[in-house]
Amino acid sequence: MSLSQDIQENRAGLSHKSPYIAHIKERVILNKPSSTKKTLHIVLDLADSGIEYDVGSCVGVFAQNSEERVERFLEIFTNHASSPIVFKKTNEVMSVRTFLTRYANLNSLNSSFLKLVNHPALSDKEFVLQNDPLSFLQAHYTDEIALQMWCDAFQPLLPRYYSIASSQKKVSNEVHLMVATFSYSHAGQEKTGVASSHLFDEKTTHVPIFLQKNPRFTVPENLETPIIMIGPGTGVAPFIAFIQERIATSSSRNWLFFGERNREEDFYYEDFLLDAASKGYLELDLAFSRDQEEKIYVQHKMVEKADQLWQWIEKDHASIYICGDAKKMAKDVTEALLTIFMTKGHMERKEADAYLSALRKSHRIHLDVY
Repeated sequence: MSLSQDIQENRAGLSHKSPYIAHIKERVILNKPSSTKKTLHIVLDLADSGIEYDVGSCVGVFAQNSEERVERFLEIFTNHASSPIVFKKTNEVMSVRTFLTRYANLNSLNSSFLKLVNHPALSDKEFVLQNDPLSFLQAHYTDEIALQMWCDAFQPLLPRYYSIASSQKKVSNEVHLMVATFSYSHAGQEKTGVASSHLFDEKTTHVPIFLQKNPRFTVPENLETPIIMIGPGTGVAPFIAFIQERIATSSSRNWLFFGERNREEDFYYEDFLLDAASKGYLELDLAFSRDQEEKIYVQHKMVEKADQLWQWIEKDHASIYICGDAKKMAKDVTEALLTIFMTKGHMERKEADAYLSALRKSHRIHLDVY
């Protein structure tokens, strides 16, 4: 790496090694109060950071574990809250409280804990998956094992990546994120996402962030190229940025398929999207699955618009972008595309598969799935 590259890499916010401490400028709940979901729009102030980002990129956020959860571990590490330990990744000396708050993954158990006590389930993967560090420590903690060794057993708390939901052409020295809360049961406890809980907490005023570029998931260089965006739920985040960017560059052939549960409660960015559609910047198709007896999803809307989609893809050489759930949504959307290729392109299944493969090879299909 050259000296100039090394300097660039170490500028605050351009690498996970050197995060930028961003001020949380604004929080807006995107759901209506009656919704069963909580999804947040967050505005981060980049101030004089000099950070420049492209649409389609991500922001990595270094979150912290909640005070409540940290305290539960400190109850086990009796009288050790202020004891110094060494964080093995950086060799930095810090208190146990600081380590548990900022650097330890408090949710995932791993074999390192089992090795410390020579646990009989050491080779039992199911035991590891079904338990967590808290439950394990409650059952097996002993002062006979050095505190440093217990701390060394934790996996690191990794950054959480969020798709950027803004174009700098519109928001200048800000970056916008879309954050959904979630909860789940594990090891007999109800848990929430570490990063989302941290960002939702009003006491959190600043967060360390860094830019993660994604050059394979951005708008076409040719402003005349039509784009088709499929992003239900929080998968719409990068497409808010795309649409802002395309409006700013007068690129009007943009088509979004968006879906959620209920229109009245969960129509994210409703005013912006409807305004863009009314002004001719956007084709907008909506699928609110629970607003009728039979559930309707984005893939169903795609098949309904098969004639026009085929025209955009085959005749107008549109680029296709898919963002969101990898396990089901992306597969269902891919099947909808294949159905369109077969019915409107008069193809057999093998031909449709080959056509899809050709679109991928020519970089006309772009995925950001998780």
